[in-house]
This record gives sequence, C-alpha cells and structure tokens, in this order.
Amino acid sequence: MVDNLIDAMEEAIVALKNKSLRKVTLLHHNDTDGLSSGTILLNTFQQIGYGVSRFSLEKPYPQVLEKILKEKGQIIIFADFAGKIAPLISAINNGNNLVIILDHHPAEKVDDESVFNLDGELYGLKGDRDISASTTCYLFAEDIIRR
Repeated sequence: MVDNLIDAMEEAIVALKNKSLRKVTLLHHNDTDGLSSGTILLNTFQQIGYGVSRFSLEKPYPQVLEKILKEKGQIIIFADFAGKIAPLISAINNGNNLVIILDHHPAEKVDDESVFNLDGELYGLKGDRDISASTTCYLFAEDIIRR
C-alpha cells in the first residue's frame, strides 16, 4: 500500500525534475489539513529552488481549473482536494501541463502521463483513517528532498 504510493510519488518526482521550469502553481484546501499541506509543499519547493504561486481555496471550482490549466508548460500541484476530479482535470489540461494531485479523499484513477493522482485512496489507504493530505504531502516532500 504505502510502498506503491511512494513508488508513484517517485515517478511524479522524476517527471517534475525533468521539467526545466522551476516555478510551481500550488492550490490547496483552506482547512487545517489543506493549510498544513500547502505549507509543507511551499517550504519544500522553496528549499529546492522553485518559485511558488500559492492559492488557498474552498474547492477547485471549474472556472478556476479552466483558468489555471489553460496555459501550457506549467507545473500545477493540488493538495487536499482534486483526487476525485482527476478525470476532469485531465480533460481540461489535455496534456498541456504537469499536474500532481496529493490528496486523501475518495479518488478516481486517470490514465494520463501528465496527471499524477497521488491519492492514498487509490493505493489502499483510507483517507479518513490511514492517511491525511498533510501526511501525503510530507511523504512527497521527503522524497523530493532525497532526490
């Protein structure tokens, strides 16, 4: 379970590090878990030399998704939401950007090389019992720093 999630995180990190862009757009939930997730990711990306544009939202509204995903060549990270709407994100993104989703809520798989849905629910972890978004982000952060 956790090993499979870590393996998937490593694939996303390879894709991330293969991008020459050193700027991340970070969208996260505006509750305690989301704010903690956003802070973990903000600090990690700044530590490894990335610029970060950070947005705290109640949820990823379709209008926000369309605006964020319309540009090409970006690195976009969703934390503590979006696992369930990964297929919608994939459709709007149309392969234009690298998208990484770090979540723990019920999720939908997506078969898209540009969208990494790193939601514990997809790897046998229950989001209400086994893992939080901030833990997911912490595991991702530890892995990205090690690489």
